[in-house]
Amino acid sequence: SATSSTTVTPQSIGEYTVKKHIGRGAFGDVFLCQEQHPPHRELAIKVIRAGMDTADVLARFEAEKNALSMMNHPAIARILDAGATEDGNPYFAMEYVDGVPLTEYCASNRLTLEERLRLFIEICQGVQHAHNKAVVHRDLKPSNNMLPQVDRVQQATIIDSGPDKSLLQ
Repeated sequence: SATSSTTVTPQSIGEYTVKKHIGRGAFGDVFLCQEQHPPHRELAIKVIRAGMDTADVLARFEAEKNALSMMNHPAIARILDAGATEDGNPYFAMEYVDGVPLTEYCASNRLTLEERLRLFIEICQGVQHAHNKAVVHRDLKPSNNMLPQVDRVQQATIIDSGPDKSLLQ
């Protein structure tokens, strides 16, 4: 968690209860939130920080939101909602990927080359899906590839295509 002492954690964002601050990027913060209504899913909500809402940042944030909304692949975290905070700061809610970074998972589980390549292929398939939709991530790295367990199988999932990292061609 990249929590900063300057980050104020709100109690809620839209219809979501904030549980904790889980990340900080160049222009925004990411919070682990829970839906206030059924099915009460946990979501990762990215919010542009106050004062960072320049025309350029807002355009890049909107491009990221639009790019993510086109994605429909098991190796890419899905966007589920979007809106604005009470202060008018844009946000979008994505599925929360509860897992560990790729390299940490591979090392701690002592994966064989074949097992590592299976995960690499999953990530490549997600990247190809994005490329087919004219989206380039521009910041693929192990910490942006999480390994949650899905149906008792580790599933590589690409996260964090922040407004400074995603490019809609």
